[in-house]
Amino acid sequence: MSSDLHTRLNNLATRILKPDVLEGKGLGNEIGFFVFEYDPARELEVRQFLPSLVRQVAERSPSLRLAHVNLLEVVKTVLDAERLWDRAVSLEAGQSTSKALTAIQRFATAERIADRIASIHPASATDLYLVSGVGAAFPLTRAHAVLSNLHSRVGRCPLVMLFPGSFSGTRLSLFDRLQDDHYYRAFRLDP
Repeated sequence: MSSDLHTRLNNLATRILKPDVLEGKGLGNEIGFFVFEYDPARELEVRQFLPSLVRQVAERSPSLRLAHVNLLEVVKTVLDAERLWDRAVSLEAGQSTSKALTAIQRFATAERIADRIASIHPASATDLYLVSGVGAAFPLTRAHAVLSNLHSRVGRCPLVMLFPGSFSGTRLSLFDRLQDDHYYRAFRLDP
């Protein structure tokens, strides 16, 4: 991972607007899922940069239909649909984090999260998915599980996930500490 995060972030809009990302050129027959990895200690800088990134993409490619997906917000909408978010927060405050987590994970499955993303931002109306909030959504959901479930829901639409940790090309390591199951269908995106 490059040590100069600011340079990488400043080049990110240019990189994601290139044909190899938007059109999947050079990927063989793979789905265009990309991981932009960064040092988790710099999460706040990435969050602060996000509005600028979205604005840069819109200015440089006004016709591009960008769907910015905050994973934690999607988990919340899945739970809100079942009227469970407030109850889960109360459960955590009144009892234990593990009971609240178990209750949340039972309803906010990766399948439901992927379904919600596809219903809010259908692939037919989206040219690029930008996924953030991966670290904030942990341990409610895991990035590799959501990505695996999105494949069948977003078709050939490219996706860029901002990931606080590292990606070896086959394995995601959230916060550079937690190893996810093997995930081999994404590509490292390094501007």
